[in-house]
Amino acid sequence: MSRLLDLGRRVELHSMDPHHQDISIALYRTEQNPPEYRAHSYSELPGAQQRVVDVVDGICRLGGLQPGQGGPTCLCFDCGQDHLLAMKRAFLESCKLPEPGSATPCDLNIVDRKSGLTIQARGLGDGQYRIEATDEAGNPPEDADNGARRVGVIVNGLRKLGDMLAVEDADGQLLNDCVSFACGHDHDALVGLLLQRAPNVRALVREQEAAAARGVLAAPSAQR
Repeated sequence: MSRLLDLGRRVELHSMDPHHQDISIALYRTEQNPPEYRAHSYSELPGAQQRVVDVVDGICRLGGLQPGQGGPTCLCFDCGQDHLLAMKRAFLESCKLPEPGSATPCDLNIVDRKSGLTIQARGLGDGQYRIEATDEAGNPPEDADNGARRVGVIVNGLRKLGDMLAVEDADGQLLNDCVSFACGHDHDALVGLLLQRAPNVRALVREQEAAAARGVLAAPSAQR
């Protein structure tokens, strides 16, 4: 008997989970409105389904999502939008953790390894965030050009990882230090998570491409 399930459209795959016997876990986007996500594994190994539930719990904790209507492996954003790219990143980050159910939200600041500056995302309301760089004392960096460059790198990383938008001022001029969510809602936990990875977004893209090439998720009845 076939065990293929109508789970929705698969949007991301964690092909080998080192924290639970190398099972595969996939993330699906359901056809519900508002959109909802579901994590699933076809593995029949003991504890596999609990591992999926734990990964979903980790996503909620790291990305600020809420439980969905479809059961313990479903979740959604409270704004009603899908935020697909950011959701995929939250899923992969949760899968990396041995105990995602114990995860805590990331801070809205990081220390940038390349410059030594502190990079902070300051919420402006309505889903907008300003990215700021300061030195160890909390002052503007002495090398203002370097600070601006690092802020630009972070802004670019957030836009690529979270599909965040550029922000314009009242005169229509692009603000190089600001990003926003199209939904117009604040997502502090999600920004905190993305901020950790934004300085090295190219390496993340290579990592995702390599992971995608390692395997595919298939139901036992579809395996040979």
